[in-house]
Amino acid sequence: MKRLARIFLLAMMLTLPVRAGSADWRPIRFTSVYGDEVAAEATSILTHERHGVSGSHEISLPAIRFRSTAASPGTPIVYLAGGPGESGLNRARQEIFAVLMRLRSYADVIVFDQRGTGTASPSLLLEGNYDLPQDRPLHDAAVRARLAQIASVGAAEMRRRGVDLSAYNTEQSAEDIEDLRQALGVERIAIWGHSYGSHLGLAYLRAHPDHVSAAILGGINDLGNRWRLPSDGDALLARIDAAIRADPRMAERIPDFLGLVRNVMTDLDRRPRQVPSAHGTIYVGREELQVLIALNSGNIFFIRELPALFVRMAHGDFARVAELIQQFRSAPLGTAMRHGMHIASGVSLARLAQIAAEAPGAISGDGINFPYNLPQFVDPWHVADLGESFRSPPPSNVPVLFMNGEFDGRTSTREARETAARFSHSAFSEVTGVAHDFYNFTPQISEAMLAFLRDHSSPPARINGLAMEFRSPDEPEIVQAFRQDYQRGGVDAAIALMTTMAGATTGPLFNVSTARHLAGLIAEAAPARPLETIRFLQAADGLFPNDFLIARQMATLYRNVGDRSHAIEKLELLLRIDAVAGGVEHELALLHG
Repeated sequence: MKRLARIFLLAMMLTLPVRAGSADWRPIRFTSVYGDEVAAEATSILTHERHGVSGSHEISLPAIRFRSTAASPGTPIVYLAGGPGESGLNRARQEIFAVLMRLRSYADVIVFDQRGTGTASPSLLLEGNYDLPQDRPLHDAAVRARLAQIASVGAAEMRRRGVDLSAYNTEQSAEDIEDLRQALGVERIAIWGHSYGSHLGLAYLRAHPDHVSAAILGGINDLGNRWRLPSDGDALLARIDAAIRADPRMAERIPDFLGLVRNVMTDLDRRPRQVPSAHGTIYVGREELQVLIALNSGNIFFIRELPALFVRMAHGDFARVAELIQQFRSAPLGTAMRHGMHIASGVSLARLAQIAAEAPGAISGDGINFPYNLPQFVDPWHVADLGESFRSPPPSNVPVLFMNGEFDGRTSTREARETAARFSHSAFSEVTGVAHDFYNFTPQISEAMLAFLRDHSSPPARINGLAMEFRSPDEPEIVQAFRQDYQRGGVDAAIALMTTMAGATTGPLFNVSTARHLAGLIAEAAPARPLETIRFLQAADGLFPNDFLIARQMATLYRNVGDRSHAIEKLELLLRIDAVAGGVEHELALLHG
């Protein structure tokens, strides 16, 4: 009840707006999804749907400020969420909470919901799901008709709410940041923008360079690059191919990943599959696979699974891929702000021509730009392109740290380097072993961010993120054998099988990902016998020491069975592995009492 009361109090505070330029910040208790509590301040800033236009509707943007722990704080840091469409407040409660707390050692940190996102008012959230016909190809008339319906109904709903969707663009949002700066009562701010937040950050840098002390931009999306190039999708596949070749066991199983991908794509082009599932028949063709990869290429766990998925498809097993395709066909509609922002940022004729020239010969096709490459979806929103003046930002002398993940398929490291080269005072770092989101995988990233904010120190050209490990292509075969042994001989037989397979230099490839998966199967099969899962994890820990996810599972199970000392031991290990992992410090504090 006490926590619900706090949430209610926060909601009430965030509905009391203040006009831009004022600073009515009210004290609250901020709670992360992990249970961490910290003192903060909240407000909700009134600004205009169209800046500088007389009579424009007022809109309200909720914001939270975390006060600095420094004796002499630096320039306040404003976080810009991505998407477009993500809630900055929700991100603060989840993935980036620990990083925000670290940044407080330098300055105040402010998060807010951009126009049309989260709890900003008016809400642009659309009810329902995409619900694209599952048994038809994406180029089918029925799918195009459904996309056109989503756009036309969504646009009508915005008009019914009195929302001018064409005002929900990056230029207008950049002016919202300026209103936020004035509400903070400071001359300059530092900005931290990720993904679309980097796009928005670059727009603010162009519009108000004198009000920015420094910027940190991750998952870079330059102002002219909202539409991505097919060649960059193929570059990601080439990086995966190189990583497989660097792993002898994976290279033995998949000697030519790019060739495997081409073969599967060609096969699907000639003979698309209709895959039965619990959700009905799922159409799986070349275009569907291209879009699936594009939509998930920012997720490192999907990247790790991708080679195994292609092996399974090459052997005629399309069940897992069909399941993933069904997920994006039935995804929630989300906020209309996403569409307004993307369409307004637009694409130049030259880049459009380059995409058209690259797509036919690219393994990835033009999956990365779906559905915005379909006029049936774009036109009904009635959002104007901001034009070439928006997409052609000048060089800048503001100090900026640029960061991209090594396996990021959502934003291009090549283009990120090109953007960084436009700045006379920039640093660039590639984070190894990660994809689009990377801040909470290693404390080295927040350390680099703090060093750059303090004195513009350049980080290493490469920051070690995660060790790259792919899911075993032999996992289905291993799981089948595991189920048989576990049913016959219990956890002892399961441990014996794991030990034998993990130590083998030939035969099925058993790695730490397989061990994690099997531990999950034991936990699922014997939920009332957690000690069995603990025994299996202890054996896995001996074979794959200091693995974060194995240690995380063990800490949770130890806590659940009341083994406080071992739970504390594993949680302390987790902090040594990754000091910015969500919820670990909070769990430790609870166990220490």
